[in-house]
Amino acid sequence: MKRSSLAVAAFAFASALALAQAPAVVPKPSAPVVVTNPASAPVPVTIQGTGTISGTVNVGNVVRTQDDDNPARLPFQDSFSLEIEPGNSSTKFNNFKVDIPASTRLAIDRINVLGELPVGQALIGVTVSAFVDNSASDNFVGTSFRGTSPSGVIFGGPLDIYSGDSGNGMFADAGDNNISLSAFRTGTTGTGHVFVQVYGHVVPLP
Repeated sequence: MKRSSLAVAAFAFASALALAQAPAVVPKPSAPVVVTNPASAPVPVTIQGTGTISGTVNVGNVVRTQDDDNPARLPFQDSFSLEIEPGNSSTKFNNFKVDIPASTRLAIDRINVLGELPVGQALIGVTVSAFVDNSASDNFVGTSFRGTSPSGVIFGGPLDIYSGDSGNGMFADAGDNNISLSAFRTGTTGTGHVFVQVYGHVVPLP
């Protein structure tokens, strides 16, 4: 009886030891497993080939861009002032020499106009003429009333303030008198002051 008891005890101990050392068997899931991480612990993802990204993307480094279509593009801006004298309703064909480097062309992207007129008068607008190969192209920039300024913007008030802007697409070559400006108002009394800003870029000629 003692020998049988020892045998049973030895068998039980060996069985327990075998079970303890045997690897656990994980059953294969019958459906895909979806793991959801909180926003504070995102899962790094690397996209190979073509992929679609939705939502907000944060870029951790500086992205430098360049206009591949116009690698030689140089920015340009200049300001011009016109004066409509008392007794006149306009000032016409004011020619300006814009500093455009030789063998380049100015592409005008935007024109801004500001007018200060005696109270009760309106600035109708400004005609901008740009010359390419001695041939002019014109663009009329209309203006809107912005209010009466007791002190004026540049000159002392009270003055009626008008402004307008226009996207463009005009060009001007280097040379003398390559920009011409004309301004028009509704009255003839007092002095009208008009300021024109031209923005664009300069590109080499082919």
